[in-house]
Amino acid sequence: MTRKSPVIASTPRVPPDEDEQADPMSPISMDFCEDGSPTNVYIKGLPEKTTDKQLLDMVSPFGEVVSSKAIIDRPSGVCKGYGFAKFTSIESAKACIADLKSKNYEATVAKDSFYSKLKGLADLQSTNLYVSNLPCTWGEAKIISLFPGYKISKCRLLVGQRGQSRGVAFVTFEDREICDEVIEKFSGVQLDEKDHHLPLQVRYADTLAQKQLKKEQQAVGQFPKKSVLINHQQTVEKGKRMNVSNTESGAPVLLHLRSWRASGAPPVNAPPTPPRSVISAEEDGLKDD
Repeated sequence: MTRKSPVIASTPRVPPDEDEQADPMSPISMDFCEDGSPTNVYIKGLPEKTTDKQLLDMVSPFGEVVSSKAIIDRPSGVCKGYGFAKFTSIESAKACIADLKSKNYEATVAKDSFYSKLKGLADLQSTNLYVSNLPCTWGEAKIISLFPGYKISKCRLLVGQRGQSRGVAFVTFEDREICDEVIEKFSGVQLDEKDHHLPLQVRYADTLAQKQLKKEQQAVGQFPKKSVLINHQQTVEKGKRMNVSNTESGAPVLLHLRSWRASGAPPVNAPPTPPRSVISAEEDGLKDD
């Protein structure tokens, strides 16, 4: 196996660093510092030179602050103009909002994002992992052999109506600590399998409540239909055929994924990466034990 950066992330991931999102109102940018609580305040209109300490000094007079963060643009090192402050009480949050509004700042309670809702529905005691992007030729015994040295209490491969593998399995381990270790070690790994090009994805399996929330979001267009994944696979196959054809004709060969990531730009005519939620949407239609 070789380590590769994941191409598809199967669930909404842990929110990225605060300086990686340009849209101040996007759920992801707010999620690192909020849990849907009415005590978490979104502040817009901060000067470019605002630092974390300056923001903390600004909001501390209104009450005890749990956390605060000025959102910084990585390339320039300047504040993007907004930040967050979470208080221990609603009264403090209300006082902060009222005062900042009087000073012409835009201040309001941070929205309860989809990602924070999803995180709140997680089962923190679960030891059941969702493993996807498995070779369709693998059975349960082969999947178990992928994790040597780890005690597995259960492995269930998902199959289609005709008994063919769906490339997805639920694997239950001994305890939570082992699960965290397996996720860190195996997610994003490229398997040494012929004609298999997708990196392995490993995460905690969704709870029934999480699946229901995703279904609700899918109904309003948050997640694509399962056909998106099929279309992507067909596009990848087409890209492979183009590579072979170009090599034989002497035409330029498409960049390998590693070169793509190293250069920071996708190769010309590269097959598109499917939306990050595709694999999650695939799971939503499946009935778990």
